[in-house]
Amino acid sequence: MHKLDPEILSGVMVYAMDEAKDMYDRYFDYSLEAPRELNMSAAMSLSPTGTPFLMAGFQYMGAPKEGEKVLKSYRKLGSPVADLIRPKTFLRQQTLLDAGNPHGTNYYIRGRTMDEYDSDLIDVMMERWTHSPGRHNTMRIVRFGGAVDDLAKDATAWPHRGAKWDIELGGSWVDPSLSAKNIKWGKDYWDALAPYVSDRFYINEMMDETQEEVAVSYGDNYPRLVQIKNKYDPKNFFRSNGNIKPTV
Repeated sequence: MHKLDPEILSGVMVYAMDEAKDMYDRYFDYSLEAPRELNMSAAMSLSPTGTPFLMAGFQYMGAPKEGEKVLKSYRKLGSPVADLIRPKTFLRQQTLLDAGNPHGTNYYIRGRTMDEYDSDLIDVMMERWTHSPGRHNTMRIVRFGGAVDDLAKDATAWPHRGAKWDIELGGSWVDPSLSAKNIKWGKDYWDALAPYVSDRFYINEMMDETQEEVAVSYGDNYPRLVQIKNKYDPKNFFRSNGNIKPTV
């Protein structure tokens, strides 16, 4: 647990897609120089009518007045159509997306970490960013570092704390009859992005990965996790995802 002020400075700046390539370039540069108190993300989404847009997200985990100083230079970049960065409680920040993700929604999500940035990635992202009735698209890139990278690789199950960014593609829909179509969209989209990302993924992004991919993502920690699995779940009762399989 980390003590925070009653309010943090957080929110998004919204940009039209004709500025997306330039703003992504600026995001990758700016995120490497940002102080550890500042969490940064860049995300593409679609309006209900299918209009694409870009969001730059910020959460400053310190005094809001200090956060305003940190964000002053970024707010001068580009021509945002909306600046929605405001002081709010941390609880409010954590629940902002709840209403848009009700229980019973279907999802397809893929994600990987990134250590290098190739601007061609943005071209591939934008070429395939299309509207489909009944599906909501999200694509977000989050800066790692800071406290994430403070622990040793073997301190927890997941070892890739030194990654610079994490990229996640997501699609969500309510109508189950759209599942096959939307899952194919997600898989094809991800195949196009794969050359620009690593082979490591954060555990929350586990979807339909193979056992080999799971082992690669846990790296040198995998054998120790298999030992724990053998001891506490030798029959693999908890197996509804790309999990760690026992060997006993």
